Amino acid sequence: MEKRTILALVLSAFVLLVFQLFMAKYYPATELSGTQEVAETGQVAGEMPITKFEKPASLIEKPREIKTPAIPLKEVEVETEKYVVTLSNEGGCVKSIVLKEYPHPATNETFKLIDIALPEEGIFNMDGLGEGDLSRVRYVTNKKGKEVLFSARLENGLEITKKYIFHDFLYHTELEVYLRNSSAYSLQADYFITAASNIDIANKIDRRYAQIVSNISGKARRDNGKKDDGLFEEGVVKYTGLQNKYFSAIVKTSVPTKGVLLKQIDGDNLLSALKIGGFTINPNSAVSHNFLLYAGPSKQDLMKPYGLDEAVSYGFFGGISKVLLAGLKLFQRVFRNWGVA
Repeated sequence: MEKRTILALVLSAFVLLVFQLFMAKYYPATELSGTQEVAETGQVAGEMPITKFEKPASLIEKPREIKTPAIPLKEVEVETEKYVVTLSNEGGCVKSIVLKEYPHPATNETFKLIDIALPEEGIFNMDGLGEGDLSRVRYVTNKKGKEVLFSARLENGLEITKKYIFHDFLYHTELEVYLRNSSAYSLQADYFITAASNIDIANKIDRRYAQIVSNISGKARRDNGKKDDGLFEEGVVKYTGLQNKYFSAIVKTSVPTKGVLLKQIDGDNLLSALKIGGFTINPNSAVSHNFLLYAGPSKQDLMKPYGLDEAVSYGFFGGISKVLLAGLKLFQRVFRNWGVA
């Protein structure tokens, strides 16, 4: 073999070897491992898509549910000589109170003293009894004459009955609450019950007259409450409620109380709620709690029979104002004319 041929072969082998060593850094060897790349879809890269066959929904076993008949939302209206009251079976509470004898101070139209949109703010809505907020509980409703009966059963075996009693020629409404324990265990409970909320405020100027009035541990007081969770005042509560410039909506009770919640709602309005003290209901036993709601003019002679006359305030010069008012009434009875008096 000629020298030139041998030299050409050696050079060719050298070039191939150098070329492979030079290009190795651009084409690193692929390492094989025991795992395969999986796309975000959950399929193995490079494989055909896998179709999953699921069991039809009609064949999927579901836990057995015991369904109770749904109670439709219902409002009940009761009219007396003094007012028209609208109640809702959602929460078993008072939604609105219209005073028939008094036109609205601003519009001279029918005067709605109380107008409540949210069930949790309804008068005589309850919160507690081991079940939390009860404002969305739907009650079975029965109306007979001037009486309205709401009844419901809670999951803990407690049966609640609310009996409203209305009177033709009086400004008050009575509520009797019956709590029956149908379970096999003793039930220890307490609860809040809304006394008043959303009293009419004719305009921004009249907002300064709106206030929460209460008698706590023998002391009459006036408050504007607090926002968010409100202000809770401990003590024995004789009465609590709301007043605007001319009217009152106040609840009193003889049931042992632990205090009162004073709260600002919606920026402009107010809410007060009684806290009923802890009590025990034995199995197959019941307790009853009575409440009275006065909704009418803030006049001492009308409120005195209920022991609420001290809730009427004549301001800093209250003593002088009472004397002048007594004299004015005396002259009116003599001359039968308020202008002359």
